[in-house]
Amino acid sequence: MGKFEFSALAREDIWSLWSYIAQDDPAAADGQVAKIYAVAESCARYPAMGRLRTKLGAQVRSFPLGRYLIFYRPQADGILVIRILHAAQDIDAEFPHD
Repeated sequence: MGKFEFSALAREDIWSLWSYIAQDDPAAADGQVAKIYAVAESCARYPAMGRLRTKLGAQVRSFPLGRYLIFYRPQADGILVIRILHAAQDIDAEFPHD
C-alpha cells in the first residue's frame, strides 16, 4: 500500500475547508476531511488514477471529490498531496508551479 503525505499548502487547504464547513455543521466538516483522507489513500495505492495535469507541473495529477479537486504528485512510495481546491477557484492562480 502506498503512503500519502500532505504539503504545508494542502494542510492549510484542509484547515480552511474544515473551518468553512464547520461554521454550519462540524460533523459534516469532519466527514469531508475523512473523505479527503480516503481519496488520498486510494490515490496512493493507484497513483495513475487521477487526471494528468502537466500544465500545473511535472507529473501533477488531480482527482475530484465533490466540488473539490485534490492535486497530487506520485512519489516512489506513494503520493504527495499538493493542494485541495474548490473547483470554482482559479486553479492557475492558486497552484504552486515548479
